[in-house]
Amino acid sequence: MDAGTIRILFQKSPRNIWEKLINLWTRGPYFHTAILLPGKLLNDFDNELYESLNSKGVHCILNFIPLTVKYDIIELHPGTEAVEKMREFLKGELGCPYDWSGLFWSQILFIPRSHAHAWICSELVAATLNVYYKMDDACKYSPNSLNRQVKKPSNMIAK
Repeated sequence: MDAGTIRILFQKSPRNIWEKLINLWTRGPYFHTAILLPGKLLNDFDNELYESLNSKGVHCILNFIPLTVKYDIIELHPGTEAVEKMREFLKGELGCPYDWSGLFWSQILFIPRSHAHAWICSELVAATLNVYYKMDDACKYSPNSLNRQVKKPSNMIAK
């Protein structure tokens, strides 16, 4: 992975009833999403995975190896400068909690509402992409709607 490339991971194959309900409610195969940034060595094993989990909030996993049987991966090429700005944004959000009330308002009632420095997984990824791409209202995205947005190159317009 080169310095100007990022990967959006969409997790499939739900393991429990909660994840199956997310698939059903959001009408698609994905129940979680995360963003993978390149590390300094620029190989597939040196990277940083950022995600927001309901049990941990926003955290980073170094040297993450995504299994293609577990994830669908979309690669984007915003450029080195944009990737570094995304990294800065994500590092500033490390340790922030999962946004349970934002999940309720934006994903269940479909009323866009988010809280500063609290994130659901797809909202964190969309807000990160908004550093470079036009991704308004990050809180409106589910893993499935985010996948539909980023897999169409014509939707990914630089600011």
